[in-house]
Amino acid sequence: MLPVLEVLAAVTGVLAVGALVSGSMVLVRETRIAVQSLQDRAAGIRARAAAHGPPLAALEPPNSCERGLPRK
Repeated sequence: MLPVLEVLAAVTGVLAVGALVSGSMVLVRETRIAVQSLQDRAAGIRARAAAHGPPLAALEPPNSCERGLPRK
């Protein structure tokens, strides 16, 4: 009876390690997809921003309220 339980425990351990490796591979693949999607979105935003020129806020100096300074 004991050798049967040892074999069953070994098989269960191998299956568990296989499931962990498989799950890790899925996580890596999903992360790559998410990063690529974010890079594509950022590139699109940069392209639209470059086509429209610098934002108006970049052309004007910030006033004291925008910098968080107290009003006079």
